[in-house]
Amino acid sequence: MTGDNRHIRIDCKAISGSIDIVKSKSILHRYLICSFLSGDIERVLNIESVAGKLSDDIKATGDCLIELNRGAEYTRLICGESGTTMRFMLPLVAAFGRPAELILNGSLKGRPFSELAKELIGHGADILVDGSKIIVNGKLKPGIYRVPGNISSQYISGLLLALSVVDGRSEIIVDGQIKSEPYIELTRDIMKNFGISTEREENDRETTYSIRGGQRYFPEKTPEEIIEGDWSAGAMWLVANEALDGSIDIRGLKKDSLQGDRVIVGILDEFNDAVSQSNNRKLEFDLSDYPDIVPAVALRAVIADKGTETTISQIGTLRYKESDRLSAIQEILSKLGGMIRIEGDSLIISGIRSSLKGTKETIDVRGDHRMAMLAAMASVVTEEPVKINNADCVNKSYPGFWEDIIKLGGVIDIL
Repeated sequence: MTGDNRHIRIDCKAISGSIDIVKSKSILHRYLICSFLSGDIERVLNIESVAGKLSDDIKATGDCLIELNRGAEYTRLICGESGTTMRFMLPLVAAFGRPAELILNGSLKGRPFSELAKELIGHGADILVDGSKIIVNGKLKPGIYRVPGNISSQYISGLLLALSVVDGRSEIIVDGQIKSEPYIELTRDIMKNFGISTEREENDRETTYSIRGGQRYFPEKTPEEIIEGDWSAGAMWLVANEALDGSIDIRGLKKDSLQGDRVIVGILDEFNDAVSQSNNRKLEFDLSDYPDIVPAVALRAVIADKGTETTISQIGTLRYKESDRLSAIQEILSKLGGMIRIEGDSLIISGIRSSLKGTKETIDVRGDHRMAMLAAMASVVTEEPVKINNADCVNKSYPGFWEDIIKLGGVIDIL
């Protein structure tokens, strides 16, 4: 399926069989950058042989690294709509002291990065935002960097990667509670697999990451040992599998993974444990560290037993993703027959137990890959097949998603 705004109708009520989960987007971004910093551009060029069909975001990071490898005096890096690519490349090119411009497409132009840019400017970089371009000059110096913890963990990950190539010792002081901290630990682990040492200390007010610049990257594990299945994508399949009484064999999810989104297993256990309890059950999940699995948890909450009220809290950062996911989740599941409302930075969801009525209207997924996958997986429990627009937006993270549904016996009609 190709096209900028393809409309499709999906029915997943009869899917069954085995699938291999797409490789982790979070791991691939970090693995590609560490491979590049090790001087092994072949690992970047040949990533598809290990990872399979690449998502648009991973293509963006790979293409940026290939462009950097050319060594041109002025580098033009196309970040597409990948927030991770932009937030990793911005400090990296500043660390190299290479004049460059980063090109931002679509929703990426509205994603926050001002706090990161401010710290880079304070340490030697010259950054100018010109419409859809970020123009970078100057060269980063080692020192003490201070960033807020409540916006994006990608600021810290990007700085760790960049400061590893800046001569001298640096500290990154993160104020307050860190959102999505497991992603920082994933960054540190992959850097460790390339021989790079980092340190972490915390107190009641802040967390400090220390790194010595000028360390040499060298891969200590094979690509196959580092790159694993994506728990963010797997979460939605796990919810669908529960609704289908275990008809799907989901392969490739590593149980001892450092990916934070593996917490979905414990969350699903809590839903199932609640079945044996009394009426008027209340569940609450703080998913501030795990924003990518909120759509899957919301779908599971909708189909929970009647009388179960689920609160998904501390998810205000969802407003600044590819779409305002807080309102998008509420809108999509409500249109399909769910009982869901927004209160502050939380979703409050009432279980209805029975299947969702669905709608004959086309669901607007707002060009957001995770909203398209939410609507598609909801068709497991809707009486009506689900119609969506912008079907190809799933290519951002999971280019084989529709093919996997068809492989499992799902019905997809192009409208």
